[in-house]
Amino acid sequence: MKYKLKIISKWTGLLLAAGITSGVMVAMAAYLYLAPLLPAAETYRDVQLETPLRIYTADNRLIDELGNRRNPVQYEDVPEVLINALIATEDVRFYSHPGVDVQSLLRGFYGFITGRRLGGGSTITMQLANNLSFDSDNVYLRKFKEIPFALQIQRELTKEEILTLYLNTIYFGAGADGIGAASFVYYGKDVSELTLAESAMMISLLPCPSACNPFSNPSRALNRRETRLRNMLKENMITQNEFEAANNAPITADRRNRNIAVPAPYIAEMVRQTLYDQFGEETYTRGFEVTTSIDGDLQLAANKSMIDGLETYYDKRHGYRGPDANYPPDPDDPTEGWLAHLGPIPTYGNQMPAIVTDVQNQSFDALLKTGEKITVSWEGMTWAYTFRSRNEAWPPPSSASDAVKVGDLIRVKSDEVGWELGQVPDIQGALVSMSPDNGKILALVGGYDFRRSQVNRAITPRPPGSNFKPFLYGAALEHGYSPSSIINDAPITRGDYGPQQLRK
Repeated sequence: MKYKLKIISKWTGLLLAAGITSGVMVAMAAYLYLAPLLPAAETYRDVQLETPLRIYTADNRLIDELGNRRNPVQYEDVPEVLINALIATEDVRFYSHPGVDVQSLLRGFYGFITGRRLGGGSTITMQLANNLSFDSDNVYLRKFKEIPFALQIQRELTKEEILTLYLNTIYFGAGADGIGAASFVYYGKDVSELTLAESAMMISLLPCPSACNPFSNPSRALNRRETRLRNMLKENMITQNEFEAANNAPITADRRNRNIAVPAPYIAEMVRQTLYDQFGEETYTRGFEVTTSIDGDLQLAANKSMIDGLETYYDKRHGYRGPDANYPPDPDDPTEGWLAHLGPIPTYGNQMPAIVTDVQNQSFDALLKTGEKITVSWEGMTWAYTFRSRNEAWPPPSSASDAVKVGDLIRVKSDEVGWELGQVPDIQGALVSMSPDNGKILALVGGYDFRRSQVNRAITPRPPGSNFKPFLYGAALEHGYSPSSIINDAPITRGDYGPQQLRK
């Protein structure tokens, strides 16, 4: 019996040694195969964080920002609660493993072969390795590459550098790359100002930033935030009182648009085209900051003058052309049906889309795409003479029903008096203001609304039109004509040809 036990022990030891040796050999072979495929250390030690193109006025006000938003931060800027939320959720042994957590990998592998969800096994360092490369690889090859790459990163960078690089490169949804941009997009504050509840919400976005964010699914976002807070409580990173206070905190996230102080899209496009001709796609990622000659106050005045001039001083004087469409009310739920129609329709200039919901004698009610219900009084529609032609508008409205009816898709605008019936001008314009001292462009508007037409009429070559008249009149004066000269403009013919008047 003892002899048999010795034989069994001997063969068990030999098989175990053979298995370990085989495993080491396979690991070494895999490393030798994958090592040449790994990025060089310089690619992540000195990684160029993609930052957008920013365009400013001469007085340093933002005109536009082109490219994904990213505001790189330093490790010292990140609050401890956010670091703890990340570690408690993604990698509790972050400070103790060498970039790869064997225990987590074995757990993930066991879950894979048993069909149970026990976690993926990736550490923060492995996730960073994936963020820096391997995007196009299949999931298995990517995982094999992550392991040696993570070990390499761990040798080259400190834990703090790994966390900083990870938080600056991860996507948080809503067009925000990195925690610096995300803290502004969601909360309008610097990352150092994030609270415990806000930090947990930020970390909850990482696996599914588009589907899990508080804008698209608030209830799911709250559940995921609670899970992150419980992870922190489990790891003794927060107290029970801190957990309850943060867990009961309401969602305060509210999408913040880019901090554009002086909207001048035609100027921004001129700058973009100039840089793109020289730098190509790098225009949007190298963090260029361009200061133009635009005077912020003059540009704002030019924007308003263009819109008011086209709307009030030209288009309205030629009459009301009627609604864009008509959507009869849905008998079951008219409001929901109308909101569905309004959803994709943009606002141009001052003109917001709306649908008429009720018409009185000298006023009407309308629904905005935000769900707000408004009333347009008689003073806001007396201008709506019936459009007949560019030279004729008649008769004037005698009641609201002469201009609109229920279901009409119309445009409205708001001013200091109240709501007013409107329409998008059927004409364009351009404006350029230049300094007489040095020729600098101080303000430029290339059309009514850049979203409606990107043609920059301030600089686009056009047929000369009346520009040739000074040359014609100058030549006439040289040949003896004067302002009192009379020229017979009767129709002429040359053989079978005679100019024809254009008819509408």
